[in-house]
Amino acid sequence: MHNGPGSAAEAAPEEEARRIGAHFDRAPRHPWEPAGADASPWGLAWVCRVGTGRVLHVVGASEMAERLRSLYGDGTIVGWRLQPMAPSRTPLEDYGAEFGATGQQDGGSRGYHQLRHAGFVFGEEVAACPDEALLKIRNIGPGTLRKIRRIIGGPPAPSARVAAGDDLEPVPSGQILGGRLSASTRARYPELVRGLAASHMPPAALDTIARSLDNETPPPPEPLVALLLETAGQARLLDIYRATHPEQSPQ
Repeated sequence: MHNGPGSAAEAAPEEEARRIGAHFDRAPRHPWEPAGADASPWGLAWVCRVGTGRVLHVVGASEMAERLRSLYGDGTIVGWRLQPMAPSRTPLEDYGAEFGATGQQDGGSRGYHQLRHAGFVFGEEVAACPDEALLKIRNIGPGTLRKIRRIIGGPPAPSARVAAGDDLEPVPSGQILGGRLSASTRARYPELVRGLAASHMPPAALDTIARSLDNETPPPPEPLVALLLETAGQARLLDIYRATHPEQSPQ
C-alpha cells in the first residue's frame, strides 16, 4: 500500500466515496483502494472490500476516513454499507510493546510496522479487517497474520446465517438482513428494510421475507432518465435510480 494518488488531492469525500464504490463494482483483484491523499484537505484513508459482498471497511483517522465511514454507514452511497467496527478507539501504539516482546523470535516487531505503514491507526480497525485484506498488505503472511490476531484480535465474524430451529443465541435482525438483501432491494425499500432490521423477528422469518423481496424483478433502467439526471448534475439521484433500476443480465 502507498500514499494516495496526487489526482485525489482535491476530491471531496463524497466524490471519493462514489469513485471507490464504482471501483469495487469492477471487481479489481486487489482489495485495497486509497481515498484522498496526504496533501488533501481531508487527508488520506484506505478502503477495502469485505469479501465479495457490498461491504466496505475504512481505515484511518483522517477527516476523509471519518467522512467515508459516515457516508457508507448512513446509506448515502446507495448499494454499499460499512463494515461494523467496535466504537472504542485503542491507538495502535498501545500494542507496540507486545509486538516487540513477541518479535524477538522473528527479529523485530513484525506485524506492527506493517500495519502502521498500511495506514492502520487503531486496534479496532485491525480487528474488523478481514484476513484476506490483511494478507494483501506487503510483508504480512500467514505467520504474521496469526501474530496480529493473537495480539489485537479478530477476524470479524462472517455474516450470520441461522437456520430455523438452530439452538443458537438470537442474531440481530440487521445482521441477517445485511447478509441477505441485494443492494437493489435495499435501495427500493429503505423504510421497510429499516423496519425489519429493528423488528427482532425470528431469523427464519426474516430470511423468508428477504428471499421474497429479492426474487422480485425490478424495472429496467430508462436511458433517458439516467441521461437527464446526469446532465442536471444530480449524482445522488442518479445513484438511487441506478440502484433501484439495475441493468438486466442478457438471457
